[in-house]
Amino acid sequence: MPIKSALYSAMIIAAFCCMFIFPSEILSASKAGVLLWFNQILPTLFPFMAGVNILSGLGFINHAGRFFSPLMRPLFDVPGEGGFALAAGFSSGYPMGAKVTALLRETKVLTQTEAQRLVSFTNNSGPLFILGAVGIGIFNSKEIGYFLLLIHYASAIFTGIIFRWYNINSGSESARQKSLKDISTLPQPLESRSEPRQLGIILSQSVLSAMESMAIIGGLIIVFSVLTRCISLLPIQSNYVLALTGAIEMTNGVNIAAGSGLMLKTQVIISGIFISFSGFSIHAQTASILSRTDIKTSVYILAKILQSFITFILALVFYPQNLNQTISAAAIPNHYGIPAVWLAGIIAVFVAPGFISLCAGYVKRLATSR
Repeated sequence: MPIKSALYSAMIIAAFCCMFIFPSEILSASKAGVLLWFNQILPTLFPFMAGVNILSGLGFINHAGRFFSPLMRPLFDVPGEGGFALAAGFSSGYPMGAKVTALLRETKVLTQTEAQRLVSFTNNSGPLFILGAVGIGIFNSKEIGYFLLLIHYASAIFTGIIFRWYNINSGSESARQKSLKDISTLPQPLESRSEPRQLGIILSQSVLSAMESMAIIGGLIIVFSVLTRCISLLPIQSNYVLALTGAIEMTNGVNIAAGSGLMLKTQVIISGIFISFSGFSIHAQTASILSRTDIKTSVYILAKILQSFITFILALVFYPQNLNQTISAAAIPNHYGIPAVWLAGIIAVFVAPGFISLCAGYVKRLATSR
């Protein structure tokens, strides 16, 4: 038996043993996973998934590509349609960025390399989770929520800029056409069929596809909820429990970090790392979505590790020392109460790299046109 299969089998057997030894705890964890999926994930994520499928069926994503193209191609070396994946991932949270990227690959909008670059930075946590659940719900501080949101999105942008060099030699037009042709051997989504369809058919197929994805996500949430509970029952040190739990499921990891008794700065940095890595629960959901394409899950996980490292650096460098105090001197009048130093940070990490990359792309086009 291969080592990987043996490891997975050992984990499943260990989980079964926990079920027999701690039946009430495992049943409680399973119920918690069901309630999490039904009360939070399903009502928030399903409309976005169905909406993306409908927009794809109506051809909206292709038209949106013209709007995003001046940003996406120079900055990340992906087509403009990738901007829709970026917007969906930033606004809706995991795993919408992967969902849209897989859809663009299935419909032959992206090459395999472009899809790999795109999914490396578009699959992120949403503002509702970071600001609401983490900032206010766990830390009871909107300032911490804004700080985590800033470094999370900034690390994603930097990851995308780094991954624009992924498989750079495949950028020729002939290689692009070959990659788009190769996708024809994969199962095609409902949205990619060429025959004209009525709106009712588009709606029914979109809802069916979204519900199928939500059912898979719900099952994975229950499995990893049970696995996380099994880890908490192990007789090991709390630091190891924190690391293992955060690596598996980010929400529980952030909860444990916030109640660990560590310095607030350490709690925030650890939480930022967990959110950027997202945990193997989200990785499993992403893998189920990418399985219909030739996008490599292993490379995606490598990108999330890179993003976690960048988050660590940004949090370490830009962490405001007075974050646990009432911010007054550094604050400026604005609708959200964001300190002026953070607004300067937004300009530094978002506007500056984009401006530099756009200028470089413009100079490159001038050089090649002569």
